[in-house]
Amino acid sequence: MDTKDSSVLSSSRKLCRSTVCASLKQWRLCGIALLSAFLLVLAVTFGIFHFRQPVSLRAAKKGTSNALVDGTVLDTTDKDKKFTRGSAVGQEKVPFLRCVPTGYDASNATRVEIMLLHGASFRKEKWQYHSENIDGEEKIYPQGMLGEFCVSKVGGVSVAVTALDLNVGGATAERLLSLIRSVYGSEQDRNARLVVVTPSASGAFVVDWIIKVGGGSANLPSLISIVDGWVPVAAYSVLSNAQHIQTATQTGNWPPVLAVYGKKDEKGETSTELLKANYGIGGTLVRKKKIKNAHHPAYLDDSGYFVSSVLSFITETVF
Repeated sequence: MDTKDSSVLSSSRKLCRSTVCASLKQWRLCGIALLSAFLLVLAVTFGIFHFRQPVSLRAAKKGTSNALVDGTVLDTTDKDKKFTRGSAVGQEKVPFLRCVPTGYDASNATRVEIMLLHGASFRKEKWQYHSENIDGEEKIYPQGMLGEFCVSKVGGVSVAVTALDLNVGGATAERLLSLIRSVYGSEQDRNARLVVVTPSASGAFVVDWIIKVGGGSANLPSLISIVDGWVPVAAYSVLSNAQHIQTATQTGNWPPVLAVYGKKDEKGETSTELLKANYGIGGTLVRKKKIKNAHHPAYLDDSGYFVSSVLSFITETVF
């Protein structure tokens, strides 16, 4: 091989090496860029899901609360009502079912929110039951009591309703307050009256609130500043706390009560009578409602009568 050929070969090798090196360098830089982009996306995604503030049911457009709505539609047969499911995220994560009637968000609407809790033996889905629905036949109330409560106009009032799975174990006022704020927003932001329905063991949440506020707890607001009406259904927790309730409610303002029980529920009747005698001064704040031929979960034996009684209580007493 002559000198000229050797020089050309050497130049070719240098060019090849420089080209390969440049390509490798470009691939290395590209890989670093891709890895950096992936890590950035991962960090942003984590931040969104870990630190986000979920949206309120009532103030979803404002984005100012701690309730997370996944927007799953439960039923579309009734065009006048929207049924959804989701989870309220406050002190704890609490699944819910919700119904909002058409026109509820109108600027001139007089709004009520009904919060439905449940006893130890049931879940939120029990509010989709209705005693007038017959197995094997077309349902009169496709979403049960949840749907019947949800009305556009009752004496000029629009009612939205939310059934929640708040575990009754360790029932405290603080847990109920946290749930109310996570679902409906702060007291300052709220634009609806709130009525809380507490069947059986869930009544202990409100009883605890009454006793603690009456005892001068500085950590809790007054019950009436948060709750505009209370509907206990056979609240057995009253049986062992009647004297505490009386002591707590002899001064100050307290929300009106519709105390419901079934005729066949002896302890339910006793707890209702005790609440009537000890809540507030002279028993004027408590309306009793007996459901004939009903047992402990009286609202399951005559759902229609229970719903109409609660709605009448709202229009006649809460407003």
